[in-house]
Formats: sequence, C-alpha cells, structure tokens
Amino acid sequence: MPKSLLIIRRVCIASCLYGAVALVLLSGCDRRSTDIPTIAIQRASPAGEKVLVGGESVTFDVEVIAHHVPTGSVCALNIQAADGTVLGVDGPKPIRDGERIAFHVEIKVPNTTSLEINTPLFLGGNEETAVLDSRQYKVVGQIVYK
Repeated sequence: MPKSLLIIRRVCIASCLYGAVALVLLSGCDRRSTDIPTIAIQRASPAGEKVLVGGESVTFDVEVIAHHVPTGSVCALNIQAADGTVLGVDGPKPIRDGERIAFHVEIKVPNTTSLEINTPLFLGGNEETAVLDSRQYKVVGQIVYK
C-alpha cells in the first residue's frame, strides 16, 4: 500500500476516534437539570394576538400545566393593566406535577395601553416565586356609548 494512503488512513482513524471521544465527553458535560419546576400556558382565550378595546367586557379562559413541582404547590391567574393595577385574579389553586388547571376571569378592560396575564407558580407553599408564564394584550381606544 502506498505511503500516502497509509497516512490518509491513519488521519481518518484518528479523526473518528477524536470525534467519538469528543461526543462522549460532551454528552457527559450536559449539566442541565431536567427537573427544574416550570409552568406553561397551554391555552389562552382570547388569543394574545387579539387587540382589546377599553370599556369592553372580556372573559379570559386560561389553561396551564406544571412540571417538576413539589407537593403543596399552587398556581394562580393574575390580570394586570400596564400600570400594574390588578384587574382580576383566579386562584390560587393546588397543582400537582403534570396536571392541567383551568382559570376563568371576567374583567372590564380599562383605558390603558396593554394588559398582561401571568400565571405564577408558588412551590411547596412558598409565598414568593420567580416561576411564571405570561401573555401580553394590546389595548386600543375606548368604547363610546351614545
């Protein structure tokens, strides 16, 4: 076998070995935990693209699912105006790992620029949380009755 082919063969074998070692090392270095508590809005009505009008009545139906939550956890639905004014709340409701929870809140849309719905998850009876999901809604104008 010519010497150039032997060199190419050795380089290919070495490349494959280095690639396999790198793959093993990288797969072992994935330190992301798969058990981080999460809550996710699965369905929200009205949809986030819908523009709301000041003065109208709107019913929010929201369904969430939580994963990796400890016993005693609760979640809620909060609706806030752009200035932080709370417009409606449903909950808190107990939630278990993998369980879906539905919320229902009817509000009158104030004269503001936007609304936000958020679904905080309070883990194991804690009163504070950094785990939540949210949606934004644009608000325009105001209904004028004549």
